[in-house]
Amino acid sequence: MQPITIFRGTTGLNTVADPARIPMTKSGVNDVAEIVNMRIDQYGRPSRRPGLTLMHSGVFHSLFCDKGDCFVMQTRTNDDAIMRVATDGSLSGVRSGLTSGLRMSWAQHGDKTYYSNEMEAGVITDGISEPWTLGGYYGPETNRSFTIPERIRHLQILSGRMFVSSGEVVWWTEPFRFDLFDLASSFVQFNTKIRMLKSVDGGLFISSSKSTYFLSGFSPNEFTSRKVADFPAVEFSDSNEYVEGADIGLDPGRCALWASAEGAILGTPSGAIINLTKSKIIYPENVTKGFGALVGYEFIHGME
Repeated sequence: MQPITIFRGTTGLNTVADPARIPMTKSGVNDVAEIVNMRIDQYGRPSRRPGLTLMHSGVFHSLFCDKGDCFVMQTRTNDDAIMRVATDGSLSGVRSGLTSGLRMSWAQHGDKTYYSNEMEAGVITDGISEPWTLGGYYGPETNRSFTIPERIRHLQILSGRMFVSSGEVVWWTEPFRFDLFDLASSFVQFNTKIRMLKSVDGGLFISSSKSTYFLSGFSPNEFTSRKVADFPAVEFSDSNEYVEGADIGLDPGRCALWASAEGAILGTPSGAIINLTKSKIIYPENVTKGFGALVGYEFIHGME
């Protein structure tokens, strides 16, 4: 009797099909109904995930690094604190006395790290936190008024401007001046609370609590808005790292990644979105917050 190949590799997880109906191929490379503590490489080979080493015990959240210093929030008895993470994993304090339990949003620009948790905001340079304050205006005479918005929840940089959200509104700064917001004219309003701001080469993806939009263009004067999905992003699930489109068979340009209740989403520089997992994985419904990180070509993400 000729041997029958049952398993030679896998094309990944499939929770859409009934486990009893997942087809078996003659090659032995098939979908699988469940994967626990495993990873699958691009050639279909499963292996154990790398192990973990405990560096610090405690309650930590909002880990961030984007080609600069690494920071994490530590929740303590009476407050939250920003901690800088060294390359050896050691922690050093940057700012304490912050409101406990609030997710922190970050944006990196050169050697400066901007941050806000809706209650407190600031700018970190060389491990020192300073207030994010209004600077002086230098330019043609104007009657415009500038300030820093209150209760900033999300931050994103595009074409030399800082974009921030507060509630249902997205504001942006003057070019190359992240301290000058004209709240009277430099904004766009949505009908529900903003969950995500994510820039790509061709514009800005914005998720409200109901839908996802794309503002195409390189400056607010050129923006055209269109809805690209009737579902929102999972808040805080977007990856800091981008995927190069040419590496995955798309047009060249940086592609963004985030999660949604409909699946893992890739956003292209032109504003198109691709659901990477819809045909094979059922995601939990009614999720609102999560995390996302790109490790190699693996988009590791979770939600609650």
